Amino acid sequence: MGTTKNGIYKVDNGTDFDEIMFKTIEDMIEGAHQSLSQNGYRKLPGGLIIQWGSNGTNSVGTTVALPVAFPNQFLAVVAVPTYAAKLTGLTYSVTKKSLSQLILWTDNANYYLVDWIAIGY
Repeated sequence: MGTTKNGIYKVDNGTDFDEIMFKTIEDMIEGAHQSLSQNGYRKLPGGLIIQWGSNGTNSVGTTVALPVAFPNQFLAVVAVPTYAAKLTGLTYSVTKKSLSQLILWTDNANYYLVDWIAIGY
C-alpha cells in the first residue's frame, strides 16, 4: 500500500484563511481500528469487523478468544488446518461460542494448528 495523502485547502473566511484537511478512508481506519498481527482484526467503515488467527486444537476442543469482541453479531467463521496436505482424512470444525469466542476441534486426539477467519459487526 502506498503512502496516504491528505488534502489541505485554505478557505477565505472574510478575515483570514481557515485550513480544511480532508482525510482519506485509510487514514480514518488506521491505528485503534486494526491489529495486523497473527491473531488480528480490522474494523471497516460501517461497522463490519474481520478477524483472523492461528490456534491449536484437539478432539477435546479449544476455546479461542477473538482479538476483539463483536459488539452486535457474530456472522460467520471458517477454519482450515494449517498443514492441510499432511492431514488427509482429518475432520475438523469451528463453531461460534459467543460474541468474543469460538471453538476449534478435530476428530483426532493429536494437537493441530488451525487458521481461522471470522466476520461480524
